[in-house]
Amino acid sequence: MFQYTGKQKPGRGRNKVYEGNINMQHIDRRRIKCCFNVDDCCVFSDVVYSVSLKRYIRIVYIEEYDN
Repeated sequence: MFQYTGKQKPGRGRNKVYEGNINMQHIDRRRIKCCFNVDDCCVFSDVVYSVSLKRYIRIVYIEEYDN
């Protein structure tokens, strides 16, 4: 699950903590940030919440381009 980093609504109730799930077949590149580009690949990284581990973890996604 992605961390919610938007503006919290005022009033009573718990603040929003999580926002959406991760689809490993189709990575949403708008949510994860490109760390750096090397010759023919791009490295994306972000911190997400793992339900099974019950903690925040950093995921890294490497995308290779064929010439």
